[in-house]
Amino acid sequence: MDDRYLPADVVLAIVRRLPPSARRRSRLVCRLWHDVVTHRTPEMQSRPKALLWYPSSTAVSIVDPCSASPSPRELRTSPRKGLALVGTSNGILCAVTLANPVTGETMPVPALPWAAQFVGQLPCTGYKVRWAKAYGIGCHPVTGEYKVVHVPCCFDRVCEFDAVHVLTVGGKEKNPTWRESPVSIPGGAKCELAAGIVTVDGATHWAATIGGSARVVSLDLAAERVAPTTVPLPAARSGGYYRLAEVRGRLGLVTYPEVWVLDKDRRRWSVACRIEQDVSLPHFEFGEFVLAQRGRSSFYRHRRRKGDGGGIWRPRCEFDGVVRVDWRDEGTVVCDGYYQIFAFC
Repeated sequence: MDDRYLPADVVLAIVRRLPPSARRRSRLVCRLWHDVVTHRTPEMQSRPKALLWYPSSTAVSIVDPCSASPSPRELRTSPRKGLALVGTSNGILCAVTLANPVTGETMPVPALPWAAQFVGQLPCTGYKVRWAKAYGIGCHPVTGEYKVVHVPCCFDRVCEFDAVHVLTVGGKEKNPTWRESPVSIPGGAKCELAAGIVTVDGATHWAATIGGSARVVSLDLAAERVAPTTVPLPAARSGGYYRLAEVRGRLGLVTYPEVWVLDKDRRRWSVACRIEQDVSLPHFEFGEFVLAQRGRSSFYRHRRRKGDGGGIWRPRCEFDGVVRVDWRDEGTVVCDGYYQIFAFC
């Protein structure tokens, strides 16, 4: 469809008459429809809250970092202590089981019999990787299907992988089973699971070393096709540490102090902002605020610069126009505790 023939306001009037499921599918019509549905419809603009997950406790709490007086509220107790939370999607929590903490509904996730072999330490770091690091969860914005993704990985060598494993849940199948999605990376790859597994806009992403350079590998949740990006990850400072994240609804990369975003064509990384404090990963954007971590147990919010089309963050502007959060910036306390922070809609 040629975008010139229909103004955005007319498209908005059309899609508002559609039911939510059809509205999501209409994003496939063309780029104009995609942008209108994504940025101008209420269900796509819901503001996520921060879910506070404390594995050593049974409490699950949420807090709205954008409220005038942020205060954590206990949502529901988790089934048992010591659960490793894989991720969240549209209010669904994925751990050993899928759980809706609002209704209390749960659904067991069948285990992969070979998952234990992927648990170990990253070489030369002493960083112990739990089994949960090899999993991710996402909901495709068009089909509405929830999919749990398992990424085979080797930490200490390059390996040839034939497939990633996908489990569709919440659909018509009463007893869902894992299936394989073929992978073809000539020469193999070494997974970098310390960078995390992130689902953004209908695809699950992780990092891998391919041919001597770090790249993003992505699984399209609708077509279940796997492909690496052609552009390498930006070089990280601080001993090569980096984490994948969601930034402004796009795939991001935190290298400290730079935060990068990948363009829509997946061909170029650009600097979104510079943050000299640790941030809550993989999700640190909450409305007008960025959530930063001080020490190991305190989380503070910093407001975005208002009126700036780039949506970058306060308070100090550099010569290149990129705003950064300095290590001296105090911010406003949101919560205290040894939490893992996830987005919760």
